[in-house]
Amino acid sequence: MAIDYLLIIQGNELTNERFMNELQRLGLNCNAVSRLKRGIEINQFRSVFGVTIYLTDPSPAPNDAIEFEFLRKEFKYGRCLTFEFVKNFQNADIQWKFMINIVFLLMNQLKTNAVFSFGFDTLYCFFSRAHELFINNKSGLRDNQYFIDSTAGWKCFDIEKSIVNF
Repeated sequence: MAIDYLLIIQGNELTNERFMNELQRLGLNCNAVSRLKRGIEINQFRSVFGVTIYLTDPSPAPNDAIEFEFLRKEFKYGRCLTFEFVKNFQNADIQWKFMINIVFLLMNQLKTNAVFSFGFDTLYCFFSRAHELFINNKSGLRDNQYFIDSTAGWKCFDIEKSIVNF
């Protein structure tokens, strides 16, 4: 069984091609991309990082929106980046570092809103197009050093004490 972390992105700014270019900027060359009905799958990082990546379009409306605690309204999205972790991988730190590097690389480039979550259940944080980061302090994400190091340049807020407009 796998463990899924999601970057749920509003709009369609992150195309498959742009995503591949951003991975190359990290030095990650993807030579084995599988086309799916509604997106792509990259599984070549599974053995090294313990992660398979999917970039997919949502299902048609009304399944193109999700509700999370702390967000005042339904979050309608255009793309979903899924990081499928191999359960019991030998080095969970490598998995997290790999994922966080990609998430922040993308969110530093994209001018859109996004939700970072554990599955479709637990909201970890909300990235705003205004370069504000609303963090769910109950999620334990603030204890992850890779995450904390990556927040430089972001205005960070406790999501529970904030009103998130999108």
